Amino acid sequence: MTHKLLLNQHFLRVELSGALSRDGLWRAITDIEVLEASLDRTPDRLVDLSGITSRALTAQDMMAFTERRRAQVLKNNIRTAVFAATPADIGFARMFQTLNDHPQVTIEVFADELAAIAWLTRQR
Repeated sequence: MTHKLLLNQHFLRVELSGALSRDGLWRAITDIEVLEASLDRTPDRLVDLSGITSRALTAQDMMAFTERRRAQVLKNNIRTAVFAATPADIGFARMFQTLNDHPQVTIEVFADELAAIAWLTRQR
C-alpha cells in the first residue's frame, strides 16, 4: 500500500492506494502523526480510499489502529471525511467510523468526493 499526504488551506488529504495492509496503514499513521506534530493546528482531513485495490486487514488490526488514534491528544477538535467509492470501501469506512470513538474527532463517510469536501470546508 502507498499513501500520499497533501496539505491545503482547508484540510489534509490522505490518499491510500494499492492493497490496504496493516503495515501500510501504520506507515501512513506515523507520517500523519509526524506532520500533525509540526503544525500549529491539527487539520481536518479527507481520507480517499478510491485507490484501494484490496484489503488485508483484520478486525484486530482495525482495533489497534483506532486505539492508537484514541491515545493521541489533538491540538483541536477535527473532522474526518472518508471518501469511499465502492461498497467494500464504504463497509471498511463504516467499521472505522464505528470503532473510532476519539472525543476530538467527528467522522462521516461519503460515497461522493465533492460532498465530502463540501462537508469539510463548510463553517462549523
